[in-house]
Amino acid sequence: MQPSQEVQVQIFPDKSVTPAKFIPNTTMPGTFRAHPTTIAAMRSDLFANMYDETFEELSAIITCSGCKTEVDKQFWKFCPHCEASFPKI
Repeated sequence: MQPSQEVQVQIFPDKSVTPAKFIPNTTMPGTFRAHPTTIAAMRSDLFANMYDETFEELSAIITCSGCKTEVDKQFWKFCPHCEASFPKI
């Protein structure tokens, strides 16, 4: 396991990007573009454990009741595709 690392990611809103996707920003290397809904839906700690061995172990795949898309609940506050709420467990 690697020691905890601080990861800072800059994501800029861009309505031309499909929801639930992060696109590298060609005009500003090291940054990304994402749909505003994607930015609102993502958990603030989305990238916090990306180098941790337990990253995949925390997977919580659910099927969205709104759009029937499979999403990993560990990354999102609500569905980044259709904005539906997740069931409370």
